[in-house]
Amino acid sequence: MSKIKKDLLKRLISRFATERKELDGTPLTPSKYDFDEENRTIRYLGGPKVSKGETHKTGTPQHPSQKTIFVDKNNLLNIAGWFQNKDVDVSFVPGGKNKAKIVLNKKYGPRQPGSTVEKIKYSGIPAKGKYPVEIFSSRSPLKSSGRPFITKDGEVGGIHFGDKIIKVEKFNKKEGGRIARNPYNYKQKAI
Repeated sequence: MSKIKKDLLKRLISRFATERKELDGTPLTPSKYDFDEENRTIRYLGGPKVSKGETHKTGTPQHPSQKTIFVDKNNLLNIAGWFQNKDVDVSFVPGGKNKAKIVLNKKYGPRQPGSTVEKIKYSGIPAKGKYPVEIFSSRSPLKSSGRPFITKDGEVGGIHFGDKIIKVEKFNKKEGGRIARNPYNYKQKAI
């Protein structure tokens, strides 16, 4: 296990799972993610039933992200539309508290480099119903599909657009374990 993965696991604050389906709607085993206090994630691919054509083992850990944000479906589609367009060179840049912008890296017609083409709002905390966006590289150069890739030097780039979060499990950092759920909000009273 890499030093970065070990470091992430030491700083773990929650785990979450995402819904996965075949194109025909057939449910697949959810992907699971570890999430740390620096907004990084490690994704573990679902199994034992995985998508057709996937050849990984169940629970295979992926490379840690540089940062992960959480968005609604509309923002996910807007980001993906720009990052998965092989004809446009764009970058993902901060745009204020819990806001980001997608900007052009090259001139396109009247639009100059640095022009904002999309603004989005995001959360830094996983929540049920949101979609994780794992950022490995904030730039999607020309001819890139925006999907995660590994260079010859072992560097990871691109962005992974996750499926809808269906479960979030928080951890108690002080005690190093899961936070127990109290369904009745029971408070012990003195006798």
